[in-house]
Amino acid sequence: MRLTYLTFILSLFGLLLNCNNTKLKESEQDTIPSYLKGTWAVICKNELTELEINKNEGYLSLYDFNAIYINLKVEKVSNKNEFLLKYASLASQQDYYKENLRIVDEDISKDKVIGKLILQKNGKAELQWTGLYNMKKQKLEFVGNDFLLIKENGGKTPLILEPCK
Repeated sequence: MRLTYLTFILSLFGLLLNCNNTKLKESEQDTIPSYLKGTWAVICKNELTELEINKNEGYLSLYDFNAIYINLKVEKVSNKNEFLLKYASLASQQDYYKENLRIVDEDISKDKVIGKLILQKNGKAELQWTGLYNMKKQKLEFVGNDFLLIKENGGKTPLILEPCK
C-alpha cells in the first residue's frame, strides 16, 4: 500500500513538472528581435490613429477622449509572420475628461501581450487586439470600442490595417 501511494505521489509530481514546463513554453512563445518597420491604419489619411513600428519599438493611438498614445515593445514570433505587441509605457495622455478612461502607467502589465499583428501577403496587416491588462483592477481595459482603431473600424474585429506612407 505504501509503495502504491509513493508511486502515485511521484507520478503527480512528474505531472506537475510537465505542466509547469508546458505553461512556461506557452507563455514564452519563441520570439526573436523584430525587423519590422512601417505604419498601418484603418484609414491612412487620418494620421492621428495609426500603428507605427520601428523594429522592436512601436507607437499606437489608443483612445480618443483623453488623447492617449502608448509606446510598444514588438517581438517577432519565430517561424511565423506574426508580431507580438506589448505595452511599454505611456507616450502621452491629456486630461480632457476625468470620468473617461485613463492610464496609470505602473498599473498596466508590461509582460502581457496586448495584441498580435499578422502580416498578409498583400501588404496589409491583421491586428488581433486583446487590450491592456490592468494589474491593480485585474482586468483588461481599452477593449472593443474603447480602443480607437476598433471604434474607427465601426466596432468590427479583427482589424485589417492598410500600409501607410
